[in-house]
Amino acid sequence: MIALEGEELVEAGRVAEDTFIRQMRRRRMALDLSQSDLAERAVALGGNLYQQTIAKLEAGQRALKLSEADILAKALGTTVQDMLASAFSGDAPPAMRKPPTLEELRAQAMAAERRLEAATEEATRAALAAKEAKAHALVAEMNFERATMRQRDVQQEYHYLLEQVALAERGQGPDAETTDTPPHEDHVTLGQKLASARLNAGMSVLELSKRTKIRPSIIEAMERGDFSPCGERSMYVNGHIRTYARAVGVDPDPLLKQWRSASG
Repeated sequence: MIALEGEELVEAGRVAEDTFIRQMRRRRMALDLSQSDLAERAVALGGNLYQQTIAKLEAGQRALKLSEADILAKALGTTVQDMLASAFSGDAPPAMRKPPTLEELRAQAMAAERRLEAATEEATRAALAAKEAKAHALVAEMNFERATMRQRDVQQEYHYLLEQVALAERGQGPDAETTDTPPHEDHVTLGQKLASARLNAGMSVLELSKRTKIRPSIIEAMERGDFSPCGERSMYVNGHIRTYARAVGVDPDPLLKQWRSASG
């Protein structure tokens, strides 16, 4: 493929490269020039080409740079455009328009093999990069979920403490704190009691989820007072409340009683 400053031209460049190399070889032979002669002409025009370079180009073992194509065309007394057109123009000599010979086809096959190897290496690198990108994305997603859960935990703790401050400001003094049943107990929802118990146990939603095997989303729903994700039957809700309570170290019976009372 004709390459520009080390980068290969896309798609049509493959055909252009093969055509140029074939026509370059034919024109060189028509002018009775050896590969060394052509290399000397190219060097005289400021190119950095040697006989070995010409040989590799004609054998399909090396990619052709656009700057090299321009110098080689000038060394052969023509231009890149005319060199390419000579393969199809009716004005070109028959030797320039004839179908590819066996030797030329082999050179094109060699060039295609070289391009295939390069494309395979590029595809392999791209696959590895894609795999690494997916792994990084997965780690980022997990970190995001953990950060979100931590945020929710802190937010719940913050609101819980605000509620405690509000209760204290409404007159819950030291004497009231020593009673078996704190004031306003009836106004504390089951979800709030669960969240309070978890926070008092020093556990995050994720930690409780790992200990109880209850999904974090269900734990958060329960603490909001939504027990529908636990299941349609009461026995499923009872099981979730009991598991939750035991994991955070509180007696499940009062909580179950409150649930049955609230659910009718």
